[in-house]
Amino acid sequence: LREDLLQACRRAGFLHPRYRRAELRIDPIRREAQAVLDLAPGPRSRIGDIRLSGSQLDASRLLRLAPFRSGDWFDAAALMRFEQRLRDTGYFRELAIRIDETEADRADIDILAADVTETRYDVGAGFSTDSELRLRFGRHSPLLNSRGDALSIDVEASGTQQSLESTWRIPHSDPLDDVFEVTAGLQGKDIADTES
Repeated sequence: LREDLLQACRRAGFLHPRYRRAELRIDPIRREAQAVLDLAPGPRSRIGDIRLSGSQLDASRLLRLAPFRSGDWFDAAALMRFEQRLRDTGYFRELAIRIDETEADRADIDILAADVTETRYDVGAGFSTDSELRLRFGRHSPLLNSRGDALSIDVEASGTQQSLESTWRIPHSDPLDDVFEVTAGLQGKDIADTES
């Protein structure tokens, strides 16, 4: 219980709680115990500066994912949601968030990130009786520029069907929920005596 109370204080923004008094009084004759806890939570912290380093991405665009702003009360649950939203973008190979307490009632947030710079390639081959040999190739680039654009190209070819599809993903104000996608593709089919 003592540790749970301290954790609850920290989650609510009281980052340096301490017990002034913590006693457990036991009366063995009456078979009773009484807990005495005097908790001093200390000053409640507000969010200070929010800084992003180690990434080529536009920091102002990523900070829109935060459910808080500088000056808001510190909230550990909101900070965890922000970290999860950053991870959900798929832009980062590594991500760490550090709280820097420069003053007793202020918590600066430092986001240390390493971008995903590798393009992923998928190659496959298969065989079936209706389409014979089938080949597949895919190229996926999750981060093309500082705006956060992503490009995906998928090609599939068999004796009766060929397809090429490309998707360019362009984030607008929110890289998760406000995205413009341009999709283009070609498809060729040869079914019996019909070509399309």
